[in-house]
Amino acid sequence: MHRAVEWGLPKFLGILGGTPEHWVQYGHAYRTAWAQAGHPAERADIAVAVHGFVAESGTQARSTYLEYEHRMVAESSAEPGRPAPSRADGAEAYGPDGMVFVGSPDEIADRILHLYGLLGHTRQILQMDVGGMPRRDFLRAIELRAARPPTWIGLSSS
Repeated sequence: MHRAVEWGLPKFLGILGGTPEHWVQYGHAYRTAWAQAGHPAERADIAVAVHGFVAESGTQARSTYLEYEHRMVAESSAEPGRPAPSRADGAEAYGPDGMVFVGSPDEIADRILHLYGLLGHTRQILQMDVGGMPRRDFLRAIELRAARPPTWIGLSSS
């Protein structure tokens, strides 16, 4: 992180687990180092990438995503000979305290807004095509997400 700050580069958080509150410490550390380096505060740029999925309803999103995420995790666990976690283990990360953003468009908006309120990030990436999910499913998710322009949460569309 310190080299990125020294060179005036953004911070990119690729998040696979934990809680929103856990990841705030990385944003604070980056912004503190940024200020100590003498960079203008408004140029501190943090991007966040999480796994997730959008469907018409939260129930549908969780059911669809859990199927493909579980397949992906089971296959990657089998390679080194580890047992696959249960479906219930994965589902825990889908709730408001988790970092897998799965739900209806409004639920996803709420999750992003909550994280934004804690972290103040400037970019949000939602990685949806996991575990062999059919293209039609994640393209529909993109359509649902795109139906609400980026200004709905006050972040830029860049």
